[in-house]
Amino acid sequence: MALSESHKTFCRSCPSVENNNTAELWCFDCLKSICTECKKQHLGICHVIIPMSEAENLDTSVLTGPCTCDNKCAKNSFLHCISHDEIYCPLCTAENHINCTEVQRIEKAAKGCHHSSSVLINDLETKLTDLKENYLQLIEEQELNLTDLNFQKYLIKTQVSDFRKDINEYLNELEIKIGNQLDRSYEQCRTQMTKNIDTIQQRSNMLSSLENTLHLLIEHASECCTFIAAKNIDRVQGEEESFFETFQEGLKKFNLSFSGGKTVDDLKKVLKTLGEVKLEVKERNMIDSRRYTGLQNSVRLQTAAYRLYGYDSTEFDLGEDSRIFKSCWTPKRDIIMVGNERAVWTYNVNKKSKGRIDLGDFPEDVYAVDDKTFLVAMGKNGLSFVNMTTTREQHILKSFSDCVAYHNDVIYTVDEKKSCSFKG
Repeated sequence: MALSESHKTFCRSCPSVENNNTAELWCFDCLKSICTECKKQHLGICHVIIPMSEAENLDTSVLTGPCTCDNKCAKNSFLHCISHDEIYCPLCTAENHINCTEVQRIEKAAKGCHHSSSVLINDLETKLTDLKENYLQLIEEQELNLTDLNFQKYLIKTQVSDFRKDINEYLNELEIKIGNQLDRSYEQCRTQMTKNIDTIQQRSNMLSSLENTLHLLIEHASECCTFIAAKNIDRVQGEEESFFETFQEGLKKFNLSFSGGKTVDDLKKVLKTLGEVKLEVKERNMIDSRRYTGLQNSVRLQTAAYRLYGYDSTEFDLGEDSRIFKSCWTPKRDIIMVGNERAVWTYNVNKKSKGRIDLGDFPEDVYAVDDKTFLVAMGKNGLSFVNMTTTREQHILKSFSDCVAYHNDVIYTVDEKKSCSFKG
C-alpha cells in the first residue's frame, strides 16, 4: 500500500494515545509516520528519517520482513538462505531452513546493495522497468483497440446508412418505374376504351334518332310514308344488330394487377443475414519488452501502416524502409502520411482510395489545415502549403522547419530549436 493512502494524518510515535500532532516525517527503521517533536528521539537512536513529501508514494507493504513473532524481531536478526534465496526469521519462520547450510546474516547479504554495480538492484530495476513497459504497452494496445473499434463502428454505421440510402434510392426508382408502367398501361386502355365509347355513343344516338323518326311518322305521316320509312328503319336496325354482335364480341375488359416479388417479410430475412454485426475475438500478438526492448520503436512505426484497413506499408511505396514517420487526419477522413520519400501519401478510409503527391524535398512533418489543404515541414526547405486537389505546393517559410502545427489560423513550427508562430 502506498504511504499516500495510509499513515498520513497523525503521528504514530507519540507516547500519548490521544495525540493531535500531524505527521510530517517518516521513519524507515520504525516504519511509522512521526511528528517533528518525535524527530529528535528517532535521530538519537540513528534512525533514518525523510520528509513525508518524499515518502508519500512509498509502498509500505514491501518494507516488513517475514517475521510473525508476537514480539517483533529486530531486522538485523533476520537470516538469508542462499539455497532458497529467502529471508527468514530464526525464531518463527525457520522450519523450512532447518537443514540449510548456506545461511548468512542479513547484514552480509545486504552489503553493497546500494552500490551502482549491485546485480540485485540493477536486475530488479531492469525487470520493473521492462514489466512496467509491458503494462504501458498493454494500455496502448487496449487504447488502440478501442480506437479501432470506435472507427470500425463508425465505418459500419456509415456503411449501413449508405446501404439504406441506396435501398431507398432503388425503391424510389422502382416506384417511379412501376408508376410509369401503370400510367402507360392505363393510357393505352383509356385510349382504346374512349374510342369504343365514342363509337357506341354514335350508334346509340343514331338509334335514338330512328326511334324518334318512327314516332313522328306514326303521328303525322301517311300510312304509305310510314310503311316505306319503317321498312328502311327495319333494314338499318338489322344491320345494327349484326354490327352489335360483331362489335361486342371484340370488346375486352382490362384489369391492372401487380405481380410483386419478395414480400416485406422475405426482404427482412435477407437483410438480416446481410447485415448481421459480429464481434470477433482474436489472439493478441504482444512483443514482450523484457526480451525485445530494442524492437519497440520499429514495431510502433511500422504498425501505423498496417492499421490502414487493408493496405500495408509496402503497398504505398514509402521508401526503402517502408515506414510511416508522421501522419494526420483531414475532416473528410483522409490520412496524410510521411515516409522516406520526396512525397506524401493519402488514403481515404471511406472510399478506400490511395494517392501520392510529389514534393520538392523529404518531408519531416505534416498537419491538415482543412479537407483540401495541409502543411508540410521539409527541414532546410522550410514550410509549404499543399493543395490535395491540385497537388500544388506553395512555399510560405524558407528557414529550417522540422515540425508543424496549425490552430485558429496560426501556424506553429520550430526554427533552429526556437518555437515560432505566425498567421497563416
